[in-house]
Amino acid sequence: MTNGTIERFLESGALKLPAIIRPRLENRAAREVYDDYALLDFSLPEALAFEDFCNELGESYGTIELYRHWRSEDTDYGQSVCAFQEPGTGVMFQICATTNSCGKITGVDVKLYFSLERMLAELRETLRRAAVQSGKFAYRISEEELLSYFL
Repeated sequence: MTNGTIERFLESGALKLPAIIRPRLENRAAREVYDDYALLDFSLPEALAFEDFCNELGESYGTIELYRHWRSEDTDYGQSVCAFQEPGTGVMFQICATTNSCGKITGVDVKLYFSLERMLAELRETLRRAAVQSGKFAYRISEEELLSYFL
């Protein structure tokens, strides 16, 4: 993973997802960089309700929701969402967030990919892991639909 890819993501992410990605709010001490991907951790400028966060993702060109999951229908805690950047529409990334005990999202985990093959393999594995979690899905794409974005 090159620093240029990370910097391109930080610049484009701030424009693409302004309520979510702010380069100055990245926890640089937690950044992990490997050969074909990098892990970044961001605090949000202000806590967002789950629906507001999902709307922000939905308004971003090329960003596709992988799933929306509720651990329990009785609480706002533990709602999670995972999305990815469609290949060919910008820097390849996966973004995941979960609500806190107040039902708000205060931070996100971002995985940047340098390898298309690595991204597809990890998104498929993310779908498989999510499928065995307790709770229910409000939305989840099928593996076939996921594969269609990479053809």
